Amino acid sequence: MLSSIIETNLNRYPTTNLKSLENKVAAYCGLQSDNIALAPGSASIITTSLNYFAINGKRIIINQPSYSLFEYHCNTYNISYELWMLNNEFEFDINKMPVPDANS
Repeated sequence: MLSSIIETNLNRYPTTNLKSLENKVAAYCGLQSDNIALAPGSASIITTSLNYFAINGKRIIINQPSYSLFEYHCNTYNISYELWMLNNEFEFDINKMPVPDANS
């Protein structure tokens, strides 16, 4: 039984080569496959996106409340970001929305 378990692939995530699936999703959506990015889960795509913006000097604005991984990842890897908070009526004030940089 132990040898059977050792030989069993227990990885539940798909392969990292998702090109054929990206092609099918793109065709279904009427897009080019270059417009599709698939990942094994939201955490993977979120952290990859935050890292991309940080490495390329892009300004990161995180609205609050939001998914805690955004702020957690930035704090963990010392990535600077700004918060856009709800007002007293628990709404986002468009007039106080941080303006993206020209290179964003």
